[in-house]
Amino acid sequence: MATRNTANSDTRTEIQAGTKVKGKVQGSEDLWVAGRVEGSVELDGALTVAPGGVVKAEVRAVRVTVAGTVVGDVTASELIELTAQARVQGDLRAPTVRVDDGAKLNGLLEVGDVSRVEVAPRPAAPKTTQPQARPEPPEAHHKTTVTGFVPNAVQDDRRRKRVVVKKRG
Repeated sequence: MATRNTANSDTRTEIQAGTKVKGKVQGSEDLWVAGRVEGSVELDGALTVAPGGVVKAEVRAVRVTVAGTVVGDVTASELIELTAQARVQGDLRAPTVRVDDGAKLNGLLEVGDVSRVEVAPRPAAPKTTQPQARPEPPEAHHKTTVTGFVPNAVQDDRRRKRVVVKKRG
């Protein structure tokens, strides 16, 4: 780990590639991760996960930028930014979220006032050996666009018409 002065003369802590930190990481300055962090991260500054960096933790910070991998829920009081190289498995909560083309997110995204959001632990997934069918989403959230051919209304006309059917929720 190293501490460096950045261009705006604020300091940041760096966890370099090849360095692994386990446990609770807390601080008031920015944290830059090119190595590996496991546990939890609580910052009064910004967290940057560099390309090749891995964070397996529940994260709370002012700003979070991900160009590496994050496994765990992330809550930011200002901004979460996912670059094209970002890989995130967990829920994101922030007033503003930016996602570049190519970023991968497997989780929920909550955008808006996070001051009222309580982060509850996820319930444990049931252990089954048989695949379960996914329930259909409620009709109100369902949007479907189908493009295809349907028979013409006139029975003796064998031509088909191209139609677009849109179901609005």
